[in-house]
Amino acid sequence: GYLISFLPIGLALFLNVANPGYMGQLFENRGCGWPMIGVGLALIGIGTAIIQKIIDIDI
Repeated sequence: GYLISFLPIGLALFLNVANPGYMGQLFENRGCGWPMIGVGLALIGIGTAIIQKIIDIDI
């Protein structure tokens, strides 16, 4: 579950290193970019919690 959750973060870091101008627009635009990053991180956290709840099977 954690691997799937951290893939978007890893991809964002890779894109930032490979092409800083592409991801730089998110960091430069405080009116829209920062809220998008915050919402994305919140959704990744919610998804991780849901995945962990699904995986936690009692035998």
